[in-house]
Amino acid sequence: MEVAACFAREDIADLFRNVGGRTVVEVEIRGDLVTGESLFGTVDLTVLGVGGPSTASVSPNPLNRGGHLRFTSTKSGPMTVRMFDLNGHLVRTLLNATPMQPGPHAIWIDGRDRDGNELASGIYFFRVDAVDGVATGRFVIVK
Repeated sequence: MEVAACFAREDIADLFRNVGGRTVVEVEIRGDLVTGESLFGTVDLTVLGVGGPSTASVSPNPLNRGGHLRFTSTKSGPMTVRMFDLNGHLVRTLLNATPMQPGPHAIWIDGRDRDGNELASGIYFFRVDAVDGVATGRFVIVK
């Protein structure tokens, strides 16, 4: 017999807020049916969590001479931090490391591209790829 259940997006997000990356989670389901009978079961769910380095930010923002991209990872493993321009072109890889230890990290952004040229004023994006998930954001360079 099939049983349909509906949950609010916010409730599901809150329930799995500490899950990062692709993780199999065993879920126990209990409930009471309208007939008065009880429902119980377990199921393995594959959760694509957004946990992980989700607190990434650049300060100061906007930056002039430079600034720090700060983030926290919860798992040890390979990590890549890249910068992109407004058109989505890769400007520079700031970090490509394996393995990185979990914990807080700070990467210096000096306002230069991969060839050492000063970047023009404008909006730029960053992407942190880690074992525990992905974090993205934007910052502004003002000259």
